[in-house]
Amino acid sequence: MSDNEQSGWRDSTIGAAEAREHPETAEAVQAIERLRGSIDNVDTAIVMLLAERFKYTAQIGQWKARAGFAPADNEREHRQIARL
Repeated sequence: MSDNEQSGWRDSTIGAAEAREHPETAEAVQAIERLRGSIDNVDTAIVMLLAERFKYTAQIGQWKARAGFAPADNEREHRQIARL
């Protein structure tokens, strides 16, 4: 017996026969799958945005090194934290 079965929880997938017998359960499963797809899209967008951000921060690091600036800019970091 699985942990879900022991706790009274059900898996969020069902077969075609169960879907026919329990349309309300099938509707819930479809909604869960649709929402998970949306979450996957958001996750992809976040990862892409972070990759873009890291590209820019790497370039800034190169410019700072060439110009002899310190790697960290504590004042900017504090402004960003306050802004966000």
